[in-house]
Amino acid sequence: MQGRTRRRTGFRSTLRRAGAVTWIDPRRAIVARASGRGDIELREFSLPADADERRYGLGDVARELGGPDPVVFIGPESDRAALEREFVSVFRRPDRIEDIEPSGPMTRADLVAMLRERLGS
Repeated sequence: MQGRTRRRTGFRSTLRRAGAVTWIDPRRAIVARASGRGDIELREFSLPADADERRYGLGDVARELGGPDPVVFIGPESDRAALEREFVSVFRRPDRIEDIEPSGPMTRADLVAMLRERLGS
């Protein structure tokens, strides 16, 4: 019996896996996210002081991350922990949160540099 070899015709992705680095403090969150095509998008969120409204703001930040692999949160412990909890609440994926050493305030340029380093670009 002779067989034939069929060529695969499916789409093969050459896009890089996305990732994100987020700075959060009591007033704002800055998200640096890889698009998958190599460019980096930055988005800044103002966070309300009111606790109830702040939770909604953290939900917006978590949804902006879109659940990429992996996600890094940087900032003061209480703010970082609140955003991590919200991220897990939205995506149910605590395994996507990557721990790094705490650091001081980060600028947009610092976030972009860290994300580029993580992506190897």
